[in-house]
Amino acid sequence: MEVVSFIVAKIYYGISALFGGLVLSFFWKPERFKQYTPVAAGAIIGGISVGSGVIFGGALAIYLGMNPNDANTALALGGAIGISAVAIISWVANFFDKRQGKDILEVAQEIRGKAPAPVAPDVPAVPAKKTVRRKRAGEYKL
Repeated sequence: MEVVSFIVAKIYYGISALFGGLVLSFFWKPERFKQYTPVAAGAIIGGISVGSGVIFGGALAIYLGMNPNDANTALALGGAIGISAVAIISWVANFFDKRQGKDILEVAQEIRGKAPAPVAPDVPAVPAKKTVRRKRAGEYKL
């Protein structure tokens, strides 16, 4: 009986992860997936979400202290994992698409939060204006 409940729970994880991933992909698709036909992009996104739901569903349920073979747990966690997996894959794909022509050192500096040093133009710096401070009412000597 344990084997049957395990298999049924894995099916629930996969189905709910598929629906979670496809719901997110209807609203947001990475630029890389737009070059494929909708069927191919759906198959890629479906494979990512189902695979991650089946693989990580039981482990996440145990980590959270839930029963991994419970149908409600499997459906809820599978959907959340499917949405998360598609979101993470989309973020990573878009990140690398935007930086495709850059050098690895430039990308590493961007990840660390250090912007590359701007190139200074050959124009000489304009000296700052010297401002004259006016005296206030209480500063005058009588």
